[in-house]
Amino acid sequence: MASTSSEQDLNPVISGSLDSDSSYIDSDDDNDIDFCTSARFVSNLTDHARSLSESINDVLDSVELDKVMAIQAQLSGRLNNQNQELYVKKMELISRINCLKDLHDAHFKAQPGNTTSRVKKLLNDIGSLEIMVNELIHGHKSIFGLHVKGKMGVAEKFPIEYNKARDKVLERQLND
Repeated sequence: MASTSSEQDLNPVISGSLDSDSSYIDSDDDNDIDFCTSARFVSNLTDHARSLSESINDVLDSVELDKVMAIQAQLSGRLNNQNQELYVKKMELISRINCLKDLHDAHFKAQPGNTTSRVKKLLNDIGSLEIMVNELIHGHKSIFGLHVKGKMGVAEKFPIEYNKARDKVLERQLND
C-alpha cells in the first residue's frame, strides 16, 4: 500500500524521517498549544490520576470498609434467612387456606345431587330432635287448638325423679 507525501509528513515514524523531536513538533503549525504548555498539562493529569489512584487505594485498603462490608454481608444473610422463612410461612398459609376452602365447600355448600348442605341437614335434624325431647319432657301440646289426651310428659308423670336426674346431669363435670 503506497502512502502519499502528505501522509508521510504527518507520520514521521512511518515515513522513516526521524530528524528530531523538535522538527516534528515545529512541523505542526496549526496547533496553538506549544510544547511546554502541553507538557505541563500532561504532568498535571498524571499527578491528578496518581493522587486519585492513591486515594482510591487508601479507601479500598482501609479496615473500616472491611468492617462495613462484613456487617452488610451479615445483614444480607439475615434478610435472606427471614425472606426464606416468610416464604415458607406463606406457603403453609396458602395450603391451610386451600384446605379450609375445601372443607367449607364440602360442608357448607350443597353437593352435586343434594339440594341442601350438610350443615343445613344437621340444623334440621337438631331442630327435629329438640321437638322430640320437648315432647318427651312435657308431653304433646295442643296441635291447632286440639288437645291430645293421655300423652303426658316425663316431667309431669314423674316430677321427683325427673328433677333429680336433671340436677345430676346438669351438675356433673365432664372429664376431658
